[in-house]
Amino acid sequence: KMSAFFKGSAGTPMKIKDANSESASSLPEIREAVPDGAAAAGGEDKPDRMDHMEKRLEKIFGGKDTEPKSPVEMLPPKEERLIGLRTSELTVRMKNLEWCRIQSLSLEGDVCLLWDKERLRRGLISALPTPEESVIEAHNLLLLGEEEADIGDVMPLGPLLLNSQMAMQYGISTLVEYIGDKVVFFDLRELFVARLYYPSPSQCRLSSFLHQGGALDEALTEISAELLAHAEFADLLWQVLDHVCFNIVRVAEWCLAGPSMGAIERTLTPEDAQVVIEDAVAVRNYFTQRDEEGNSQGLDEEIVANKLAKLELLANQVLSQPTATLLQLHSDSKTPQDDDKEVATKTTILRVLERRPDKEAREYCRAKRKTTKKTTA
Repeated sequence: KMSAFFKGSAGTPMKIKDANSESASSLPEIREAVPDGAAAAGGEDKPDRMDHMEKRLEKIFGGKDTEPKSPVEMLPPKEERLIGLRTSELTVRMKNLEWCRIQSLSLEGDVCLLWDKERLRRGLISALPTPEESVIEAHNLLLLGEEEADIGDVMPLGPLLLNSQMAMQYGISTLVEYIGDKVVFFDLRELFVARLYYPSPSQCRLSSFLHQGGALDEALTEISAELLAHAEFADLLWQVLDHVCFNIVRVAEWCLAGPSMGAIERTLTPEDAQVVIEDAVAVRNYFTQRDEEGNSQGLDEEIVANKLAKLELLANQVLSQPTATLLQLHSDSKTPQDDDKEVATKTTILRVLERRPDKEAREYCRAKRKTTKKTTA
């Protein structure tokens, strides 16, 4: 069955099929983090400095009888003002702006039609312009300067509410991005920011989040139920899905080769490249949603493929390479430091090496950090 946010009515939402054949395992329970300043009650003897430091380290990294912290516990607390801001409310605001934009276009068209009829009655034009001709006239009017356009009753009215329409379109685009960011980086940050690829890609795959009835599926179904109630808002759904897809791919790249995420440290090996490639296939299947006949019912496959291109290159060109090859590439003077058009840059390679568990990678990264400190000192 096709999910409600890809096909079907809002009244009877249907669920999405699994992106992979295996069912996703249940997520571990989220535990509350222990405050750093918490102290044991009672006891008259004061611990010495070493004992105090040892207890502090156990709270952070876990002691002999203490389980290591969940990555969710390492996230900063959520802002209260954003917790109360529901995605459904933001979706309604976006619909309202789109409705106002459509009404302004309709009002503008009605006024321009009345003026064209008046021009025809006065004999200024020989016939009413067709809709296509009206669009051309309005476009040509925008190209004229103020003095050229102000020549009396001969000219059409043109786009009367253009500034208002541009302001509403900007508001809609802002809300589309905001909703897409909120879903991935706030509402579901426990999945995509904390747990994804932690402690390694093979232990928490991206594909495990792309399944029927999952948290992402439910979040998108809530949005689609609001937008598919009327056909005129369906295009907004595709825009939101497009940005959510972009964010999911971006956060995957970030977890694999982005800046350090503090205490949430991930480990990468060359074998993990195949996991990432399989995850890219799962993302493509989830957002394109091909039916039994092979026709896409979701986002255009080429659009999704373009978003996944960098992630797939990262897996094939960098993640899959052994440490010795990455060390050689990073030391090569021909390798660019940073380049938007290249994936195998020195910055990306070093970030991947920092996630490698082998001794050669750790020693190389340690030496690079020392060199950087001396240079900046």
